[in-house]
Amino acid sequence: MKKFLTRVATGIVYIAVIFAALFTTKELFFGIFGILMVLTINELHQNLAVKDITVHRILTDLFAICLYCLPVFKAYDLHIGVLIVLLAILWLALFTVELRNEGENPFQRIAFSFMSIAYIAVPFTLLGYTCSMEQSVFQIDS
Repeated sequence: MKKFLTRVATGIVYIAVIFAALFTTKELFFGIFGILMVLTINELHQNLAVKDITVHRILTDLFAICLYCLPVFKAYDLHIGVLIVLLAILWLALFTVELRNEGENPFQRIAFSFMSIAYIAVPFTLLGYTCSMEQSVFQIDS
């Protein structure tokens, strides 16, 4: 019962933080959801580790952060070419490191790395694009 109450309290706090981020400035929005994305990916990696599935956490986190920075760069009219090149380098580095790493199932580790990116980082990135649009869905008219 104590775990249930802890989870309910945590959920209420998360909901409050999400609503606060939705109706404030772009900077706070991108900051809060960026932190939530990294925490969520790390939570998934911890859950995978329980099943003895390992991924390269540093490269996966860096790839997810760079992917999340795409709408941030768009929102502030910054050049995204550097991010695209960095994403390509991280993509190739993840393949190279996992294939050269001595261990079993390198393709399984690669698959779970990109699954965590597709499952968590892509939705957070798309949410970031809603904030970077000219007329945001969440913008309150004054």
